[in-house]
Amino acid sequence: MKIYHPDEFSSSELCIIKLMLLHSRSRARLQMFRILGAALLVGIGLFIFKYIPQFLWGDDIQFDASQHVAITILLLYCLWFFIDQNKSWRLPFFVFATALVVFIAIQRIIVGAHNEIGVLLGLLISLGAIAFVERKKLKKKISF
Repeated sequence: MKIYHPDEFSSSELCIIKLMLLHSRSRARLQMFRILGAALLVGIGLFIFKYIPQFLWGDDIQFDASQHVAITILLLYCLWFFIDQNKSWRLPFFVFATALVVFIAIQRIIVGAHNEIGVLLGLLISLGAIAFVERKKLKKKISF
């Protein structure tokens, strides 16, 4: 493998290389802002639909939003940015993610920590946060 010295490139080639590096950095920065935005929205949603009802009606309520489901979906969303690079992993990841969320949701209901409404609230909070963060991409793919 030959290592190139910067003097071996023309100025236009160096400009293209710098633009490629800048583009990859800006994409990573955009992905980080999307993750942080989704995490912030999930946190706000959990505060409104989990912690305020617990404060008002006590800790033993079952209709509060499921934090386990919301955080699981948020972590799977973070993992998606790594999976998205390899197109052959998309379908297996989607199957794994769906199975994991369904397993956690059923487990929370069986244990008695939440009822169906609480699990559905956790699901809607996280999916709503991700949809809000990804709204520009979704507008391009979905036309009304």
